[in-house]
Amino acid sequence: GFTEEFFFREVLQRSLTQRLGSWPWAIVLTSLAFSLYHLPYAYLDPDWASAGDLAQASKQALVNGLMGGVLGGVFVRSRGSLVPGILLHTSINWIPAILFLAQI
Repeated sequence: GFTEEFFFREVLQRSLTQRLGSWPWAIVLTSLAFSLYHLPYAYLDPDWASAGDLAQASKQALVNGLMGGVLGGVFVRSRGSLVPGILLHTSINWIPAILFLAQI
């Protein structure tokens, strides 16, 4: 969660907010980039349930983009602090691991 939040929120979203003068548009564009970033993982990584299925991978990337919007909003609401977004992102990333461990 740390590296993605640092890049997508601190670097990209902050930069777009300054250039566009609009944090809502910065969140939209950053979320789109976040979604596109996750598409190859969703399609190619065999650990993802959507691996090999482009339609499912696209849906998963869209969900990630929506979550990117939530994380972008958290970044704005926390006045530019990365900590809440990192904690939320890390929590979200733990869900598949917990579900996996529950099956063992």
